[in-house]
Amino acid sequence: MKKVILFIACSIASLIAVHAQTLNVNLGQDMLICQDSCVTVGPITPVNADGYLWSTGDTTQTISFCMVGITDTVLTLAAFDSAGNVSTDDILLTAVFCNDSVWPGDANNDGIANVYDITRVGQGFGFSGLARPNASTNWVGQAAYNWAGSAILDYKYADCDGNGVIEYADFQVVQLNYGLTHLKSQEPMPRSSGDPLLRIYADEDTLLAGDTITFHIDIADSLNPVLDFYAIAFDVIIDSALLVPNVSFSSYNQNFIGAPGSVIYGFDTTIWQASMLQLGFTKLNQTNITGYGNIANVSYILIDDIAGKTSMDEMYATCQVYFTNVVAISADGTFIPLDVQGDTVVVRQVVSSTGELIVADDIKLYPVPTSDLLSIALPSNATIQQIEVYSSVGTLVSANTINNLQTVSFDVSDYPSGYYFVKILTNNRWVTKRFSIVK
Repeated sequence: MKKVILFIACSIASLIAVHAQTLNVNLGQDMLICQDSCVTVGPITPVNADGYLWSTGDTTQTISFCMVGITDTVLTLAAFDSAGNVSTDDILLTAVFCNDSVWPGDANNDGIANVYDITRVGQGFGFSGLARPNASTNWVGQAAYNWAGSAILDYKYADCDGNGVIEYADFQVVQLNYGLTHLKSQEPMPRSSGDPLLRIYADEDTLLAGDTITFHIDIADSLNPVLDFYAIAFDVIIDSALLVPNVSFSSYNQNFIGAPGSVIYGFDTTIWQASMLQLGFTKLNQTNITGYGNIANVSYILIDDIAGKTSMDEMYATCQVYFTNVVAISADGTFIPLDVQGDTVVVRQVVSSTGELIVADDIKLYPVPTSDLLSIALPSNATIQQIEVYSSVGTLVSANTINNLQTVSFDVSDYPSGYYFVKILTNNRWVTKRFSIVK
């Protein structure tokens, strides 16, 4: 590629005597620029000078320079002061053909950084190519050399941090810019009845207010397995008004495509204000799998009061869950069509808790917050059969069988500060309460 160097007719350095250097012009690293586009060029740190002169004839510290065609350009900046000091530096602008810029985190190049991008990072995981010069993780279009790899989508987009290797750090860039958009549209997912089934369902059809509700997400079955499967991402719409906000537990341990870590990467987040769960998984070895089974289990805690004040003995609400924007791909990026099935759960609230039915409001925890002992007290019509304590991220901390006591205290002095959940088995049903430890 021919280099065109733009020079001024006369050199400032030859006209001005150079004294003790007090100026330092540093234009930074050479830059990769899309053809027929413009870029702002200037010192990476401000220069305190009396005058500036670029090889273009401009006399400002920073200039906007537009590339014309595929032509390399060297720009030179000279800064000088009244004492006769001069400092110069140059920068090479290399023009490349760019049919599209890379937006860090938009690994599937659909205009938004979200859960679907992890499928493309997983698709190219371990591949390497040319790094993006001056790459950053800032949400801005960045010129990049094209990579070899998938015929469906260039792997350069999945190199989210621009270091030339698709690796775990690129998943982190997706999370860094999660939800940010630029002007493109998302590809639709083909779907028709008879395709392998993506299903979400709850453990029970009817639950009580205050219960823990667990949704299982399965893909395909033995009669209609999913073929050449590699990665999947989707939204689940859920009525977050019925759930304790900002509390969820996720488990991928039964994922049929492999264990989290070296085999798969899993990601989930609940966007509470949008009543949406976004979840995705990808393999990391460019090898498809055919089969069926569970891919995730997600649990929430139902709120204690679903209906407010009422004179009725019971109130009912329905909690619906269903999929939107499902994207599944093979290792080469080919879309896999799936059918989908949601679920509806009835949530029942007992307004006056009489008889043997115990709800969360009937159980007292004290003191809250605590630093050493936590006590649990039940009304006279109930006893404690078992206690399980979970961390705020859903990890089981302890489990104890209790001999049908109405009140029990246990030591939490070894637990770190934070929020916890205690599940209490009473009268043959589980009730969940939250408490905090402060030290």
